[in-house]
Amino acid sequence: MTFTGATDTDYFYFFCPRCADRHIMRVLDYEVRESGPGGQAYRDERPKQIKDVTLAFSLYCPECKLASSVKISNTGRQGGQLPP
Repeated sequence: MTFTGATDTDYFYFFCPRCADRHIMRVLDYEVRESGPGGQAYRDERPKQIKDVTLAFSLYCPECKLASSVKISNTGRQGGQLPP
């Protein structure tokens, strides 16, 4: 499942991948999966991140009732393929 999203403020919104009208999914819960001192994944890049972190979010679409989850991380590309 490919998630997309957007922002028009300092908040990011995930769009439901099933709803044609880009319905915004609700964040039901979150979990810190990993955290630690910064700069581990990108040793040669500047500037370095202050902390390494991986966050997991439980998402829900009130329109079509889709429940799913997504992770975001600053510790490097985690695998998979980028959408076109």
